Order: sequence, then structure tokens, then C-alpha cells
Amino acid sequence: MQRIRLSDRAGLAAGVLAAGLLSAAPAAGGELEDELRRRWVGRWVVTAVEAQSDCDGSYTNNRMLGARPVSSGHYRLAAGELGRIDNLHLRRSRIDLLIALDEPLRLSFRDGPFELFEQALCLIELRLPAPRSAVRRRQVEPLEELISTAVAGFDSRDEAAASPYASGRTVEPLPDGYEATLAAYRQFQAARLRDALADRLGTALDRAARLAAGAADDADYASGLAAGADDSEADRRVSGARCEELPATELYPRRGKAPDGLDEAAAERWLDGYRDGQRLMFEILLAQRLARCLY
Repeated sequence: MQRIRLSDRAGLAAGVLAAGLLSAAPAAGGELEDELRRRWVGRWVVTAVEAQSDCDGSYTNNRMLGARPVSSGHYRLAAGELGRIDNLHLRRSRIDLLIALDEPLRLSFRDGPFELFEQALCLIELRLPAPRSAVRRRQVEPLEELISTAVAGFDSRDEAAASPYASGRTVEPLPDGYEATLAAYRQFQAARLRDALADRLGTALDRAARLAAGAADDADYASGLAAGADDSEADRRVSGARCEELPATELYPRRGKAPDGLDEAAAERWLDGYRDGQRLMFEILLAQRLARCLY
């Protein structure tokens, strides 16, 4: 299908005007944004300008300078994209259109020896410079005309898709044999997780043995170690993690409070023990969870 050329925009705006979507009546100050939202939010549109998006679930800013966007978005999207306006914000000297594009974009990434694909929703924010005089005078017509130079509005998706301005872009299909690639990738992931769990299990056992060995050297330290082992934070950290999260799960010990009656040096040894007691219990509980995930 034909894409919207820069020379088409005047005709496109005129068509919108002829359809009766613009009003010459000024809106009250607090109602101007609401009126624009009423007319545009939820409408299907075809973009009349190119845009860029990171396609990561957030709206990528596109600051329009004439017909060209200034944007750091990673993926370029030509004019003619089908979308729906999620929201509209009226600023002192600009209009922000938040648009969810209808057709996803096929993105590729690598993990190990595999090239993988995902279909990503692309969101864009078109920032249109608006005449301050129109905003100050609460004039709907020039602001609607401005919006119509960036997007063509329609009452339904079918109507928008049938527009001669729609590019008709569709998401690229997955490569042939991709299901077999995904099956091999799942096996690769499982093997990698098993290796990570086994490595972390060995580390947990080594750490627990070293921490337990220090308890015999000092009574104040041993008392703090026992108190720290009763702290519930270790159990919370371990029990709240999924198997795939366990290799990267760590504990950041709480300081605690030494018992009354200890001198300064003894209190510090007790606090050192309290910290290591939390770590000891964490490594023991973690080792138990790791073993269950492995076996």
C-alpha cells in the first residue's frame, strides 16, 4: 500500500477537516486537553511521519522538527504504521501523542550458539510543537490540524487498515524449522541451569563450613552466631527465590543489636558473629534448596 508522502499531509489534514472532526469553537482553559483527548484517545490512526521506537514496552520519545523525528529509538518505523492512540497530553507549547502500534516487530537476539526471535510491541510518543497562541486562546481547530499532519484518524481498525496511506507492513514470519531450534534451546537452557545450580551448591557448602569453623574460637562470637542463625531474613531470601534465581541469590546481613552488659570489644565480636550467623543459615538453607532443584 502507498505510504504517506510529505506532500500528502495538506490533503490529509483537509480531508479530516472536511469530515467534520475539527471545531472552530474555542474550549475552556481546563477543558482544552480533555476535548482533544475525547476526540483522539482510543482512535485508530495511520502515522503520517516516520518514527523510532525501542520496542521495549515503554513509549519512545520522538521530538518532531518539521517532518523529521529527533529520537534515540533503536528501530526506525516508516510512515504508514497502523496504531491506536493510548493518551494525549497538551503542554504549553506542544502536544504529546502516545501511540501503540498495531503490528509487532520481529526482533532477534543471540544466546549461546542460538539466534532467537521475539515479537515486540512498539510504542511511540510523538511530540508535536504547538503554537502557544492556540493553546493560550484555547483554540481546538489549529491543534487538531496539527495532530492531523502527524496521524490520520479513523473510527475503526478496519477503516484505518483500508486507508491508502497505510503501509500494510506485517511482522516477519519465523524462520523455517524454528520449533526445532526452540526445543534445542530449551535443552541448552536446562543444562546451563544445572551447571549454575551445581556450582552454587559447591560454593554454599564451602562457605557454610568456613563460617561454622569460626564459632569455636570465641564465646561472644559464638553467641552472636547462634542469634544470627535465628534471624528470619535468610529463610525469606531463599524461600522467595525460584530455582533459576538461586545461583545469583545473595544475603546482605542485618546489623542486629548486641546484648546489654558486653564491653565494646565483646559487643563487636558478638555483632560479627550475628552477621556471620545470618550468612551461615543462609548458605545452609540455600544448599538445601539448590539440592532440591538439582535432584
